[in-house]
Amino acid sequence: MKCLEYLILLLLLAEFSFVGIQIGLLYSSPISTQDPYMKAAAHNLLDCGRSKIPEKRIAWNLLDTCVEESNIRTVNAGKMPFIFRKNRPVAWVFKNFDKKNMFMAPQYTKFGPVERAYVVIHECTHLALNSLDYAYHWQSHYNNLTKDEHANNADSFLVELFEHCGQNFT
Repeated sequence: MKCLEYLILLLLLAEFSFVGIQIGLLYSSPISTQDPYMKAAAHNLLDCGRSKIPEKRIAWNLLDTCVEESNIRTVNAGKMPFIFRKNRPVAWVFKNFDKKNMFMAPQYTKFGPVERAYVVIHECTHLALNSLDYAYHWQSHYNNLTKDEHANNADSFLVELFEHCGQNFT
């Protein structure tokens, strides 16, 4: 029985080491230089949100601060975490222990400023508002979310901005 316990312990240590290395690689990704066009687009969208959806003014203000203060780390393909091998996200955050860093996959850099702004605002909803990803706007079950789920769904904030403020939406 002792041998089995040691084997399980060894496997757990290996798994934690593997995850630790992957997270370390992510944090070794460079912080992107300032992106004034993305920031201007994000601030314009959030200004529009404050104007046209004033009941969410506090949320728009928190998102504005997040856009301004977050570090955007561009992750090259070789540093993409193993857990994303099947599902390649454009961006992600570790909202439970890091409220300042966003990680962007290579395809993020191919987007225009407005599309990048939507991505950053989406990630900021996780960091500043503690939102979840119940469904993305392009998924069929997005329209079946409850009112409470929409109120805490990251993409629901983006759809609301798009519906009231327009501009391109990827």
